[in-house]
Amino acid sequence: MLRSSLTISLLCPLLIVACTEDMPDSERIHGTEDDLGEIEDPEADSSEAQPTPSTPGLSSNNCVGDSCVQATTCASVGQERGMFMWEEWILDSVSPTPTALTDELVGFAASHGVTRIYFQAQGHLPTSAGRTKLAALIAAADQHCIGVDLLLGDHSWHLPGQTGAQNLLTNAYQLVAGLGATARPVRVHYDVEPHANASWNSKNNAQKTVALGQLISMYQSLQTLGGQLAAQYAGQLSAPLEIVGVAPYWFDEKVYSTAVPVGGVTRPMIEWMSDTLDVVNLMDYRDTYTSMRSKAINEVTYAQTSGGKIIAGVETICGLSASTTFCEEGEQGTPSKPGIFPVLKKVNDYFGAAAPDAWSGVFVHHTVSWMPLSPCNVAQNNCAAGQTCQTSQIMSAYATRKGLSQQGWAVCVGEATPSCGDGVVNGSETCDDGNSDDTDRCSNACTVQACPSAGDVKGLWVWNDYVNLVNDSAAAGELLDFAREKDVTRLIFDLWDEEAGALLTATTPGRGLLADFIADADARCVEVDLLVGPKTDTAFPAMEGWMDPSGNVNTAIAFAEDAVEFTDALTGPKPVGIHLDIEPAHAPDMGSNTAGVVARLIDRLYQITDAFEAAQASAGTTLRINTDANVWLQHHNITRSGVTKAAHVWLLDRLDATFMDYVDNSTSLIDYVSTEMSYAAGLSDRQVIVGVETMCGLDDGDTFCEEGEAAMASALATVASSYSANPAWQGTAIHYYDAYAVLPN
Repeated sequence: MLRSSLTISLLCPLLIVACTEDMPDSERIHGTEDDLGEIEDPEADSSEAQPTPSTPGLSSNNCVGDSCVQATTCASVGQERGMFMWEEWILDSVSPTPTALTDELVGFAASHGVTRIYFQAQGHLPTSAGRTKLAALIAAADQHCIGVDLLLGDHSWHLPGQTGAQNLLTNAYQLVAGLGATARPVRVHYDVEPHANASWNSKNNAQKTVALGQLISMYQSLQTLGGQLAAQYAGQLSAPLEIVGVAPYWFDEKVYSTAVPVGGVTRPMIEWMSDTLDVVNLMDYRDTYTSMRSKAINEVTYAQTSGGKIIAGVETICGLSASTTFCEEGEQGTPSKPGIFPVLKKVNDYFGAAAPDAWSGVFVHHTVSWMPLSPCNVAQNNCAAGQTCQTSQIMSAYATRKGLSQQGWAVCVGEATPSCGDGVVNGSETCDDGNSDDTDRCSNACTVQACPSAGDVKGLWVWNDYVNLVNDSAAAGELLDFAREKDVTRLIFDLWDEEAGALLTATTPGRGLLADFIADADARCVEVDLLVGPKTDTAFPAMEGWMDPSGNVNTAIAFAEDAVEFTDALTGPKPVGIHLDIEPAHAPDMGSNTAGVVARLIDRLYQITDAFEAAQASAGTTLRINTDANVWLQHHNITRSGVTKAAHVWLLDRLDATFMDYVDNSTSLIDYVSTEMSYAAGLSDRQVIVGVETMCGLDDGDTFCEEGEAAMASALATVASSYSANPAWQGTAIHYYDAYAVLPN
């Protein structure tokens, strides 16, 4: 029997109509409702197995349609995946029957992890017979733990004298009140876009502002009416219907949308919408994770602080600008151009962590343009276990209505049978990373596990500008895959962003990206050290003063404090330490004042360490501080406060060290760092790493460029064997990612 009420989480998506070209050029969004236009032939290889996105339905319920029997409860859904369905005519079709089309719609949704269908309902809500047909759809979807939103829209409803939106809300309450104990919708989804009217482009900014103000007034009137209707039907409702409204991403970018007056109060449009509606459905129609994130960041940030809810979605319609739609990329895409599923996962992960109170999920617009991007082969039935590949009756009927050629589209329907290794967390699984690596945090039994017991560190310097690298999900993934392939356990990860000219300050855009990257690395059992340091003052002007005679190290101190504050705020995996690369050879007076430069280096390191330790004590974090160090420091004695010690002694007394032991044979590697290792062995808590070089173009004896990876691995193993009994020994590090990646085997 069906549940007495729909219990799926309300935290998520609703959808809208399709966007067009970039708004700055056309400032127009074309409503697609029942008009998709030309559909491209399916291009995907039908011989490939279909993806198995996350499906919240019950694993015991693998049937399609309203004849199924399911348990009385559904698993809760934290981040929803919605799907627009504008083809309302399927409820009135004669051949195929409405039941056949509804079964396919629900089955397609179930096979693609959809948790809510946004179904255009305005043609059926006004009549009792129409509401009965809607109830049948809602019941069929409920069998698979899929909710149905009542999708309504007309781009003129905001104008004075229009009452269509209000009338349909009354009809929606009549529907819900009449459903009794059966499944029911919980949201009414309004797609009213003044900018889709033909006259929009002829209006000036002042007129556009008035139109947007009228839209907010309409939403306010709907909320008032909703409260009245909820009171009227209180005995027949489990909760009032939520009001959802559609917004294009550029509502926070245009002059006329950032100064909208309503009732004598002027506020940005996105603030009006977020504060007026229960949920804002953001048309985030871009085809990359980076673009989607950047277009949604303002809306989500505001909602997080104001108590609003945001869902953001993507477009699949073909014939739009390439950057607007996933028509070209499809569902999975490629490593260099990810498709719908990997991009939506990345967006969900980012905003789910950055704004957990505001972020409600994602959606795909819309069904009849998505289906051709998800073909299967009927004869091969190449769907996931538990699913069936069937010829699409919806697409066939759609093509007939539109006068299009019949393409023989086929789609997977039904819920996948859960299995470990399919990349979807189902049933008793606590994780499922879709790989066969049994040494990361997700075991081959799909249980979360600890990383292998700590052994020697194998570090890798990564000097790519960090905002650029973590902005690019494909590049970041390649780095982490490379680290796993080479058994790298720690990334010494540079935090200098040359383009932005900023370090890890609270306003740095890359903070959230860096948190994501650290979490992704942790899932692969790879640690992250936060690395920073100038190579030359001219190349890094914001760092000027780290080693110059003036003694200004404020930038370095700020970095240490910011790193502690950043780490303290993280709720997920954290970095293991901060890593400094301050090389005295780049000081302007190195040639004329070597002893003074070395003394200045020690002074700078102590100043940074003092600030770092004070910040740590206040925050309660447990980062370690490590510095790159030249092996020749042992040859320079430094006097501080009347005490004379070798420079490496001063250094190791306060910091962990990674000695840049840049030679290409084990004998020299062991010998050059022996003095440092001997001293560190007598310290109670000191960690030392030995680093080697792979860069080409240096003196042959300084790098493993010529010898290659096998020779380097052999030499490092010999060094590790020599020092393994030393309590200060921690491991090795390789300089650096770009050079190591092309090092001959």
